[in-house]
Amino acid sequence: MTKRNLKGELREILSATVVLRRGSGAQKLSLLGAIVVTQADRALQKDARAAKVVLEIARECGIFDGSHQEYAHDLTKLTDDELEVLTPIIAKCQIPIRDEDEE
Repeated sequence: MTKRNLKGELREILSATVVLRRGSGAQKLSLLGAIVVTQADRALQKDARAAKVVLEIARECGIFDGSHQEYAHDLTKLTDDELEVLTPIIAKCQIPIRDEDEE
């Protein structure tokens, strides 16, 4: 029997998908994402403690220090040979994303 470590178990728990209902809508998020959104909503209602939590999470993630950058991929810059190699790699690592209306 394999002993699970706490870090791995926590990662699995916090990455589990949940449905967060807000107003008349709903969205699928990780449990951690839902917690952050909920805290952000409370922060907008003038809850200073919730605002501190959200800002601390953002700081820990490097949002404010410039280390957090997102990139887009311009596949038009690849040659036909490069695309031929890349296509099966992308297909292998794709995971389906269910639409919110599919529930």
